[in-house]
This record gives sequence, structure tokens and C-alpha cells, in this order.
Amino acid sequence: MRVVLDTNLLISLALSPEGRVARIRKHLAAERFSTVSSPQILDEYARALRYPRVAARHKLSGEQLDELIFLFAQEVVEPDAVVPICRDAGDDKFFAAALAGRVEYIVSDDPDLHDVGTYEGIRVISSGAFLAILEQEGA
Repeated sequence: MRVVLDTNLLISLALSPEGRVARIRKHLAAERFSTVSSPQILDEYARALRYPRVAARHKLSGEQLDELIFLFAQEVVEPDAVVPICRDAGDDKFFAAALAGRVEYIVSDDPDLHDVGTYEGIRVISSGAFLAILEQEGA
């Protein structure tokens, strides 16, 4: 299974290494799914993790941040174009990467992405729903 993970999951993992996203990370480490990203998403990951209010809470080193970003970007694709899909145009890059990477899901807890629902066969699902899928398949 191939997925695009939204930035809010990366922030959650940095801030709470014991939460739901940490459980998703364990499934990723067990190669239960793989992650797809794009240069635009990687830029957003790096920028968001270094926001002063976020960095003050996670206190991770630059090397630790790079490791998290790498984890969420196992395969980097270069989308042909970014098509306006979302209410928040900044979120369109997630669909562009998902289309280019032929993924099944965009995993996000962002309401703007959830409002799209499904686009070109790519479903937007919450981190909780994705974790349930992973745990059901692992049972």
C-alpha cells in the first residue's frame, strides 16, 4: 500500500512520540505500507517542523528532524502539474503527489483535505481510519 502523509501527521509524530501517529510509524517500519512525497511537500515538512512554536515543543535536533522527514518521504515523485482541487490551494500539492505516485490514500487530519473526500480514486482518510486499516490487515 502506498500513501501520502500530510504535514500534520509529521508534526504530531514530532510532538508526541507515543501517540496514534507513532503507532502508524511502527507499521511503516514493519514495511506494511510505503510513503510518497514531492519536493513541494518536503519543503513544507521542513518548514513546519522548524516553526518556532513547534520547534520549542519538540526540541529535536536537525538530524532527528531530517530522519522524520526521510521516513515520510521514502519515494519522491515530481508531479506534472498541481490542479486546483482543495479549498486551501496549499493542500493541492498532496493530491498532485498522490496522483503522480499512484497512491491509494492521503492520510490527513486536515478538514480541508477531508472535504475533497475522494479524487481520481485517491481517498482522503484520517490517521485513525488509516491506523484501523493497518491493524485490521495485521490481525
